[in-house]
Amino acid sequence: MRNSFSIVFTLSVTLALFIITQSSSVGVSLLLFLILGIASVKIISPNKQVENVILNVFFITFSVYLLYASVIYLGYEYNNFKFYFFPDQGYFYDNSNELINLQSIKDVYNETIVKRVHYENEGAFFLFGSIAYLANTYFDGNSVFLQIIFTSFTGILTIVFVSRTLYYYQEDLVKLKKNALIFAFLSPLFFYSSFILRDVHICLMYAISLYLIHQKFKLLNIIYLIILFFIVKEFRLENALFLLSFIVFYVFP
Repeated sequence: MRNSFSIVFTLSVTLALFIITQSSSVGVSLLLFLILGIASVKIISPNKQVENVILNVFFITFSVYLLYASVIYLGYEYNNFKFYFFPDQGYFYDNSNELINLQSIKDVYNETIVKRVHYENEGAFFLFGSIAYLANTYFDGNSVFLQIIFTSFTGILTIVFVSRTLYYYQEDLVKLKKNALIFAFLSPLFFYSSFILRDVHICLMYAISLYLIHQKFKLLNIIYLIILFFIVKEFRLENALFLLSFIVFYVFP
């Protein structure tokens, strides 16, 4: 019952965005976001009570972040379809459109991660290019709004993992929800969540890493942290080097 209103509001926002955009790629992506988000909450929650709280946080942030993404996109349209914040967005978006013309996701991978035609930021190019390729191949094509909502969902997932990590410090579920929402809306994550940049994706990798190092020592978690290191390295080397400290703290607490 506690989640009823937030669920209805989330579904209303999702349906409204699909109707307004009339985009199959946006509609399918929003549905995928809901499924992945709910599944992530259920997988990492230690019990039903915590699950309900994090689900409530997820639905609230899902709706607000998507509404914020819509406002950012309207600003892009109002500015004659030019990025008025962070010109790098145009660089990432234009390159994602160039990768559309390849024959498969494997080709996108080879062009970015293997051949490294952009020299750096290849993880970001692979991600944005893969989204663009799939949207163009199977749906109605790539768009700025599509790329924006994928970044927004990355921010929403970040909040899910931060919420779970907070439970290690705050077992009072009312305070847990309050602190999670404070982080969701009063941290820089909210501002950056609707820009086509690397920062939010790196933040998600950090949030997952923080969650992992709070668990009891497991060799599998070391493997996960190493995988996260290599993923972050493809986005920004400096952040990957800092991520090494997470592994050190986990192995030598």
